[in-house]
Amino acid sequence: MLIILFTFFFSGTFSLKPLGRSYEISDTINPGFGVEYCVIPKTGSTVTKEILCEILRAYKGKPQRDPKRGHSINLTSECEKRGNYLFDLTTKWQRPLLETIKFTTVRDPVERFVSIYGYICPGYWCPPSIRNIHQFARWLYNAKRNENGMMARVQTKKTDYVLWHSAPQTSFCGIGSETVHIVHHSRDRGKMRGEMLRVLRKAHVPNNVANKALRHLFSSTTVHASRSNAERKKLLKAARNPQTMVYIKAIYHRDFRFLKEHKLQD
Repeated sequence: MLIILFTFFFSGTFSLKPLGRSYEISDTINPGFGVEYCVIPKTGSTVTKEILCEILRAYKGKPQRDPKRGHSINLTSECEKRGNYLFDLTTKWQRPLLETIKFTTVRDPVERFVSIYGYICPGYWCPPSIRNIHQFARWLYNAKRNENGMMARVQTKKTDYVLWHSAPQTSFCGIGSETVHIVHHSRDRGKMRGEMLRVLRKAHVPNNVANKALRHLFSSTTVHASRSNAERKKLLKAARNPQTMVYIKAIYHRDFRFLKEHKLQD
């Protein structure tokens, strides 16, 4: 029998039991040139898909685009709209024959929680009772605590959407147990570029192609990234309120542990 030992997180006046392991999620993209990307929401997945699209275009002999600063990226890439050029048999370099390089992007749990809140609230997907990030943390903890029971019943589309976007990163693609290369979503775009470049080299992507595609990290923005840097810092400060952090740590305790063991590389 599997025995799960729970610890408690304390913050002055109250404690919360850490949530149990979430159901496994597998959301992957294989563009066909030797990599498989595990998509984790709110970890830079939109810009990563755009980078992979630029490389796929080059792999299929199509011209790469040079992103200009402020270039806006849509949620659906041009490659996805064109079926990833599946029936275009032209290729420009030799991809790995015996393996597919698996990777994913991960993010500091507090930064990601703030990004999730900013994306969900205010708006159509935001639970109507939520007025601030503190209430959202409490709502999310309770929703996820009941998630296993909810899965057996009819779950609202809105709740399902929020729970999927906010699922712990360690719930995706077995990243804690399988050989999956980790790229850290970081505001230090130089280090993030370095980690992603190492992955692309393992897949035999030519340096000139990879370097041009990785310019998206510095020049592009997503259509839903609307909050200013000042707003982001204000939300980060609010999220780090000790009582709010109790909820965040109880939800994402496995993510905190995983990222402590897998730090951003120089």
